[in-house]
This record gives sequence, structure tokens and C-alpha cells, in this order.
Amino acid sequence: MVQFNKMIKTITWKTAKNVFYGVDTYTLPNCSSDVTTNIAYWYGSLEEKERKAAGERLKQLFSNVTIKSFDGYNHAQMCLAKPEVYVANVKKFIAANKD
Repeated sequence: MVQFNKMIKTITWKTAKNVFYGVDTYTLPNCSSDVTTNIAYWYGSLEEKERKAAGERLKQLFSNVTIKSFDGYNHAQMCLAKPEVYVANVKKFIAANKD
């Protein structure tokens, strides 16, 4: 987390804004309906207001979406502050979705 805090101080407001708009306003292309891969849509309970509806929309497009909310976390907080918890959940998802 210390390295992240150092890095974030070095980027400009314009860069941060561009990253936000590039990621948070992304729309799926129309041709994406042929995706058969299992999809995990995860968000923290502290960002539920912003993320839950997006997960439900994704679930409407793809039947193979697993939506999970992690209690007590905000956006990207788990993978940045508790990477061991994040990796454990990724491994669990992969193991549960092996062909």
C-alpha cells in the first residue's frame, strides 16, 4: 500500500481523470454476446450503490456471470490492501469454474 500511495502522488489530476473516464465509461461492444467464459463481477459493499446495477446489467447480457459483494471493502480496496484475500478468492473462482 505504501508503494501505491507514493505512485498516486506522482500522477496529475488530468491523468487520474483520464483513467477514470477510460475505465468507468467503457461500454461493451455489441459482438460480445458470444462470450462463453465464466465471468466474476466483484465489488465492495462500500461501493454497492455505484456497482450493483452494473453487475445486474452484465448478468442480463451473459448468463455465466457470478456477482459477489465483499463486505467492508471499497473500490479496488481488497486487491490493493489485502492482496492475499483477493488472490485466495481468484483461486477459488478459478477452481470452481474449471471445465
